[in-house]
Formats: sequence, structure tokens, C-alpha cells
Amino acid sequence: MTAFALCLLLGAGALESAEGRPSGDEALYIPRGASFAFAADGNFLVDGRPRFLVGNLYYTGADAGELRPGPGYGPEWAWLYETPPTRDYLQRLGFDSSGTSVSCSWLAEFRDPRRQFQARRVVDWQTLAGVVQSDLPLVVDFTAAKWAHGAMAYVKGREPAARAFVEGHFMSYSLVTDEGRDLWRRMWRFGAEELKAHGVRPYVYELFNEPRYEDRSDDARRAFADYLSKEWNGDARAMDAAWGSSYGSFERAAAFARASECAGLGVSWAKFNEECFLSGMRLGIETIRQVDPSARFCFQPMSHPADVVPHFRAYDLCEVTMAPTGGGSLWQDIFLRAVSDGKPIIDGETYLGRTRTSHRAVLLREWARALNASYYFKWERRMGSVRDEDSLKRLSREFPWLGLNPDFVPPQELVGIMNAKRDIFAMNDLFAPRARGLPPAR
Repeated sequence: MTAFALCLLLGAGALESAEGRPSGDEALYIPRGASFAFAADGNFLVDGRPRFLVGNLYYTGADAGELRPGPGYGPEWAWLYETPPTRDYLQRLGFDSSGTSVSCSWLAEFRDPRRQFQARRVVDWQTLAGVVQSDLPLVVDFTAAKWAHGAMAYVKGREPAARAFVEGHFMSYSLVTDEGRDLWRRMWRFGAEELKAHGVRPYVYELFNEPRYEDRSDDARRAFADYLSKEWNGDARAMDAAWGSSYGSFERAAAFARASECAGLGVSWAKFNEECFLSGMRLGIETIRQVDPSARFCFQPMSHPADVVPHFRAYDLCEVTMAPTGGGSLWQDIFLRAVSDGKPIIDGETYLGRTRTSHRAVLLREWARALNASYYFKWERRMGSVRDEDSLKRLSREFPWLGLNPDFVPPQELVGIMNAKRDIFAMNDLFAPRARGLPPAR
């Protein structure tokens, strides 16, 4: 029934605005002062009614400089590109939620901001005040990518010590050593305190974005030897007998050249790194709740299952399930529904394409798969790289996801967001609330 209805909606064109540009429909706005809650079945409730949220994402580059005039659009679109975002700005486009990050300036304690630009990257809270201090639901992302919180690397003779660092996808700091865990703790505490100081209350904190954690440092190998000793009750001969190996000791096993050299070793190594990641999740939850006791949490995985992250157990620590980058495949979304009974499922990095049809189709697809929110990746112009229309075309090639690049997404195509919202509202009472997840065990 859902698939049939979706086919009808995707084939319909009557709901596109006559003037071919985004025009707000106030009947679809979230009323000011409306209540926002989680239903027992995982749906978001606005004034008690299930609602699929469509949001956008702002990061530390979203400052007043992004609002200067530029090429690629006419004067009738100045409101879209040149005005600070507000509650009405978002809802006119079809957004009823938003997301942001926190400043990276905690890095300045260790690195000179004049030499490391990430240490001077701060959120322009004044420009974003109309969004982050509104009553619309807000997500906050602690992305530890190299261009953000994960920018710091070891410098000989300077703090932090080498043992604080590790090489991983958006995971620059060790979860094994005290020095590395201290950096994670500083990042989360700084961000939570910054949000509190500006009166920002997100409904969910994203602890990690696209994490892949595998630590091959000497510290990690010593910790792995201890892990193996506990796993085998101190009996290395029993380990060798079970694995068909001849390591002779846990220390020799931990000194492996390749984790794949022994199947049993490979499994234990993966499980060890999974435990490290889970300890990082718990550290983030503990740290942020010291500042915001009512905080809820999520993380955004890359994919299943090659990122050495225990998805099932990590999701169990969260109040919100975030889909893999881009929303995941059909089969990944089935997995998410199975593990998210009673929790909302959101796509924190939605790629909507460049046409009104693609915008509408992606949002309808995620709604039909029983997700509860999609967040447009990403609402950014990159005006520091814009000089003329040729530079816009270069941005389209290099960053094919910028919703505020008028070459990549002509502004009139953004009507697809509101079109999808109208369609969802038209069918909402038929398909929401809807029970998700596996039936109760008997």
C-alpha cells in the first residue's frame, strides 16, 4: 500500500507551484509554541500529531560573509541567498528543523590559530540566531573530520603527546590512551558549554560522524593483549588451540603483521576496536550530560559493516537512530527499523540532487521507508570560493551537494521540498503512526 501510494505521488505533478518557485504554505508550518515530543512508536509528534521533519544543515562556515551578493541568480532571489536565516525563512522553503555544529576554537589551546585555520573556526551565532534560538527542532553535529574538530595532528616536541593520536576516518584521537580520551572530552564539553551559553537546546547530539576506528599503535596493541588475556582467562595455549595458531603468548598475538593472518585473531581484533568505539560513545554521553542532563544522542555510521563499529550495540546507547550517510540502502533501512523500535530514525546527511523532481523523490522515498526526518546536506554557498559564474560551475563539480549554489541547484528547483511536504501531509493520516521494528518476542 505504501509503495503503491508513493508511485502515485511520484507520478503526480499537480502539486508544483504555478509560479515555479518555492512559496510557503502556512498550513504546513509548525505553529509557534507547538509542542515537540517523541511518540512511543518512534514518530516525532508536533502538537500530538506524527510529523515527518525536513531539515537543513549549517556548519561553521555559515557566517555573515556567506550573505554577500553573488552571481547566478536574479534580484528576486536575494532573500534566499543574502538574508540571515530565520524560522519563517526555513518554513517558507519547506524546512521545519535544522542542524548546526559547534566551534572548533577549543583547538587553540594546543595550536596557534594563525597557523591552523580550524582553531579559529567558530559558529557565527548572531547570523544563525534566527534558527538556533527558534523553537524548531535542532540537531547538533560534532564532526571530527580533518577540516573540523579532528584537525589536530602530532607535532614533535609539543603537546598533546604522540600517544593521543590515531589514524581513522573522522577519528583523529585515541580512545585507548588517557591523552586521546582527554581531547574527545574537551571537544564535547566545550561544545556543550558553548551551546548552553547561547541558549541552544538541541533535541539530539551527534557524537560521531562517519567513524571508522582501528588503532594499531603500541598502546592499542598492549591494550589488545590485555583484552585477549581476559577473553581467554590468561590461557594463551587455549587461544592457540582454538585458533589453530602458534603465537604462544597474548603479546605475540597482539604484535601481528596483518589481522587477517588468523581468522580468530581477526575477529578478536575487530571486537577489541568495537569495544574501544563503544567506550568513546559512553564517554561522550557522560561528558555532555554533565552539562545537559536531558541530552539525547546519536551517531552517523558510514556503512554496514566495514567501519569496525558495532552498529547494533552503538544504536542501543542512543535515543535517536541516525541512518548511514545518504540515508542508507533499502536493506540498511530495514535493519534500522528492526533495531529502532520506539526510537526515531533520521537521515543526517540527505543528498537531494539538483532538480525539483529529485528533491521531491528523495524525501518521499525516505518517508516511505519509515524514516522520521531528512536533513539536507548541505545548506551552504562557499562564498570564499565564488568570484563569477565559472567559479560556481567549478563548485558544482567539486562539491555536488551545495543547496545554495545556484549553478548546482537553480533556486526554482527548491520547490521540490515543499512539494514533497504537501504530498506527505496529504497521506500522513494513512501511514502514520505506524508500528515499526520486530514484533514482540513470544
